[in-house]
Amino acid sequence: MPKLTLFQTGYCTHSEAMVIKGGQHRSLRFYATCALIEHPQWGLGLFDTGYTQRFHTATQHYPQRLYANLTPVVHQEEEALVYQLKQHGVSAQDIRWVLLSHFHADHIGGCRDFPNARFYVHSAAYLPLRHKRGFSALRKGFLPSLLPDSFDTCWQAIETLPKKPLPPHLYPFTEGYALSADESLMAIELPGHCPGQLGLYVQEAASETFLIADACWLSQSYQEQRPPHPVALALLGDASLYHHTLAQLHTLHKQNPDLRLLPTHCPETMALCQPLI
Repeated sequence: MPKLTLFQTGYCTHSEAMVIKGGQHRSLRFYATCALIEHPQWGLGLFDTGYTQRFHTATQHYPQRLYANLTPVVHQEEEALVYQLKQHGVSAQDIRWVLLSHFHADHIGGCRDFPNARFYVHSAAYLPLRHKRGFSALRKGFLPSLLPDSFDTCWQAIETLPKKPLPPHLYPFTEGYALSADESLMAIELPGHCPGQLGLYVQEAASETFLIADACWLSQSYQEQRPPHPVALALLGDASLYHHTLAQLHTLHKQNPDLRLLPTHCPETMALCQPLI
């Protein structure tokens, strides 16, 4: 069975009122978390790659600087995932695969650090961005320079993996893409925040976790079915699909409260992360 370890790679700040209906007008920290997955057959892999100093480099100039102004980022070099993995005895060269939930900067910032990895993504997430640059890319929250120069030769559409039924207790989610033959690692579509967003279900020996990326920003959102402010939805994705996915997560939580549902940026997720060494 796989083993899951969570890391945080710095944070951006934003208003609580924008990320959850009824939120206060106060600034919150939204940590960019990601996960190391150790699987006995599938090897070492990652769910997202978090922030690195490359975010600051990529947003030095206009128009990309607008990204940094909209979501001010605080990141120290030692918070980079590749550095933290090294402190935990994992070499960047040993990472065999990375599942990217989507292509916003706080999820792809460390991709260049893993030269031997195959990147699994949803084609609906990547193909519309593939040739975007400048304002066109910025409008989608995409900084192309964060991806490896060789990305077009090392990515694989998640849809090419076997599509399998999910365990009944994950209803209303019914199908996923099997990253591992034992189906202990299943990529699950979570549309709404952006096209082709993926989550990852991880079945460990004694627990189950569903990494739900940016399907919501706070656990309170799926627990109480409270979406972001309409302005946030209008800027980022498809409001109808977002509400549908959030309703599914709410139902899943009510039916299976022992399943850990972890949004990438929630303080509750950050609290589960490894401490910096």
